[in-house]
Amino acid sequence: MAFANFWSLVLPGSHDSFTYTFKNYLPPQIKVMIQTQSLSITEQLNLGVRYFDIRLCSWQENILKERVYYTSHSCLCTPIESVLGQIKEFLMIQTSEIVVLSLRADYFPMNLDLFTGNTDIVHTLDIKDKHHKSSLRDFAESYFQDTIGIISEITPTTRVKDLQMANQRVLIFVEYEASVSQTISSNPIYLYSSWDLTQSTDTQDNHALCTDWLKRRPVKTIDYWKTLDHQVTFESQNILEIAKDLFYYSDGLKGMALASNQLIREYLGNSTNSDSIMKVNAITMDFADKETIESIINANFKYL
Repeated sequence: MAFANFWSLVLPGSHDSFTYTFKNYLPPQIKVMIQTQSLSITEQLNLGVRYFDIRLCSWQENILKERVYYTSHSCLCTPIESVLGQIKEFLMIQTSEIVVLSLRADYFPMNLDLFTGNTDIVHTLDIKDKHHKSSLRDFAESYFQDTIGIISEITPTTRVKDLQMANQRVLIFVEYEASVSQTISSNPIYLYSSWDLTQSTDTQDNHALCTDWLKRRPVKTIDYWKTLDHQVTFESQNILEIAKDLFYYSDGLKGMALASNQLIREYLGNSTNSDSIMKVNAITMDFADKETIESIINANFKYL
């Protein structure tokens, strides 16, 4: 894919990429509702994931210690240094690979410790504060230094090879922003067990991925970026319906995710559906698995 235009590719991605581990012990009844990955960042990279959805908060153990960035999906997971460190180590070995990082705030983080009975309300990040966004970007970029891609210079005709030769192999968005004027949008794609269902539109104006999706709801292009989807879920449901299904599946969210990933593979197995898939920059999965990652990668070859 070295000679493909970078923004024309669909990258395999993971949703809440860091939830393979949690800071504190969580009972199974809670864990099945918030864990979205079983593989470490390194394992995801080795399978082919190249887009990472990273939710953050800041946490201070006590007043004598420095406030640090933590990954979080309602409960604290792992310090961000662990996530970035795994990516950095991978890129040092795989010197031609390119990775996209999407950093954003987790809105309701907690430091839940059932052994001690302590529950801290962790500080959310002020995503409206431009200075804070800049600080977070600087913090992340300090890990990768000379391998940071200058997104404003990546045009619709920039090839993967061009980025490799310039050693611009890490692209970072903070709350979907590369700069004030360059913004990507996040629109989840909802998969349905049958493709003729009526499109569901909610407050986020989500798209139902179905056979006539392109015809009924073309993706709006922002600058030269396409729409970046964040989460592929089994159905468009409210929280009560999701909770009911989580209990229906013996392994909770993982059961729903594996059903969703199977639908992705089936959908991509029909070559006529590839056109709609190519309208997004990444497909991000819960419980990313080898088969689904490979099916996303293979969908790109039709257009090379």
